Amino acid sequence: AVTVMLWAAGASPAVADKVTLTNGDVLHGEVTEAAGQVTIRHALLGDVRVARSHVMWITKEGEGPPAPAPAVAATAKRVAPPCAPCDPCAPEAKKDDPCKSPWEFLVGFGISNESGNTDKFGLNADLETAWTRGPHEWRWRINSFYEEAQGKQTEGKYFSNMQYFRRISPRGRLFGQWIVDRDDFADINVRSGWFVGYQHDFVKRKRTIFSGALGAGGVVEDRSETPTFETAALMARLDYKHEFASGDSIAAYYYIIPYLDNTELSPSRFEIRYAHPLRDHLDLTVGLLADYVPEPPGDIESLDTKLTFGIRWKK
Repeated sequence: AVTVMLWAAGASPAVADKVTLTNGDVLHGEVTEAAGQVTIRHALLGDVRVARSHVMWITKEGEGPPAPAPAVAATAKRVAPPCAPCDPCAPEAKKDDPCKSPWEFLVGFGISNESGNTDKFGLNADLETAWTRGPHEWRWRINSFYEEAQGKQTEGKYFSNMQYFRRISPRGRLFGQWIVDRDDFADINVRSGWFVGYQHDFVKRKRTIFSGALGAGGVVEDRSETPTFETAALMARLDYKHEFASGDSIAAYYYIIPYLDNTELSPSRFEIRYAHPLRDHLDLTVGLLADYVPEPPGDIESLDTKLTFGIRWKK
């Protein structure tokens, strides 16, 4: 008699709650809900915990068939996850935010025009774009300065900087960099350099980042009055960014490229820029550039400084 009773109990499935998931799977067991989570006490699997957002419907023991699921639940798998606020101190978290575009664009320009006795015209333009996803980041910047006085060109500077970063720790990144530089009046027809190295964030706070980088590579430099030469080179760079509570921001960088050959021609560059928001995506900017070009021709100074004013659009 005992054997027959055990066989009958095993042959008849126990009545239990029924849970249907958004992907169509069905689980049976005693169901409890708490803090946005559903727990199913399964006869074989034990306690199975599922987020409530992954549950289409629950049928309690003894209840009839469930009502049709809402349209939102039926398409839950195709709905993008909600945008959650990120920790400002962890930029890598922002990069993985599915609601944030991986692209960033900055376009700035400034124009000055003086007539009368001076008859002077100046133009500066700045274009920067960036792509960030996970630990990877690409940045490309082009800026230029052009000036005329009495109808004759008196300034011409053109600079391009492309960078790739690969984050390897919360504060550390590997980088590759390509620089192309031209100066019409400092005897630089083309200066092109390639570098690889490591960048470290010394200060990494909600509104402030201060970092330093060291790298090595090579440079090819073509001058009008000096034969074209190639040299191995090092690079040292410092970057600083700070955003004020008002929305204003300041950014600065300095780099020096020591040549291992022709050391007397090693260049350096410093730039600082202050931005004041006028409205969404639009800033008023003022900047200072100090470009050091050793041994320029004639009576041209090695240190060339530029003060710029302009408007910048960003997205």
